[in-house]
Amino acid sequence: MTREAIHAALQACVGCDFEYEIDDVSRWIRKMVVADRFSDGRIFLAGDAAHAHPPNGGLGMNTGIQDGFDLGWKLAAMLDGWGGRNLLASYDIERRPASARAAQESLRNYGRLTDNTGHPGLLDSTRAGDELRRKLGERLVEENEKAWHAIGVHLGYSYLPSPIVIDDSASSRCDDPGTYVPSACPGNRAPHFWLRDGKSVLDLFGDGFALLSFAEFDPGPAIEAAKRIRLPLSVYRIDDTDAAVLYERKLVLIRPDGHVAWRGDDLPDDISELFDTVRGAGSVVSACRARLSEPLSAS
Repeated sequence: MTREAIHAALQACVGCDFEYEIDDVSRWIRKMVVADRFSDGRIFLAGDAAHAHPPNGGLGMNTGIQDGFDLGWKLAAMLDGWGGRNLLASYDIERRPASARAAQESLRNYGRLTDNTGHPGLLDSTRAGDELRRKLGERLVEENEKAWHAIGVHLGYSYLPSPIVIDDSASSRCDDPGTYVPSACPGNRAPHFWLRDGKSVLDLFGDGFALLSFAEFDPGPAIEAAKRIRLPLSVYRIDDTDAAVLYERKLVLIRPDGHVAWRGDDLPDDISELFDTVRGAGSVVSACRARLSEPLSAS
């Protein structure tokens, strides 16, 4: 765009001459890119290196931070010696579909606020021009509300199917971008609730795995099994009826990034197998990789 074109556009918008200064002129190009894979050997992509999309809705930074949360605890697990051989492979499997969903919503938001049909008479100083501006303004406000209230995209994504999440076939994902339904289904973000000391249950997550117990049970076998493989595990007894209803199972295992890894009413007979799965020491990556064999579309 030339300086002359900028001057003409500003004059048309304001309706008269006024003083202004142009510091720089550059061209912004809308990008819609999601990498075909987020990892290759010892190389990992995250944030803008893995996905780029329009800024509408503010999904770019949040999506990049989520990449960091997912990859960060897995790298730490490998460095600390308790991560399994397939743990890092789960990063691409989990994050690429979630990133593609955010990119798709960003593109929809961009489309809502750009109208290529034109509006003849929009700048006319007439009653018809006034009415046209009023209607256009109302539509833009409505569409902008949709763009900036996409809590379902921010919080409602699931990592299923993932080789380090044990599915219980009770997934409750809601595909409405503007709706977030808190759910403790495996793969989902563990739902928030207030603890009796005034803290959020989310404050319990981050330092290793957290096993939430909503009923009395013997944590000894789980603690011993975790110690044998150096898996960091904290056990919390939650005496809260409403929270128990929200989480739907008596026992819920939460990953360091706050996502549900497993849940059940009793510990399995082979606790070691459970822990091996959630730390990436299992051998079921191939089936999940088949799901991502084709590049994900973000357009």
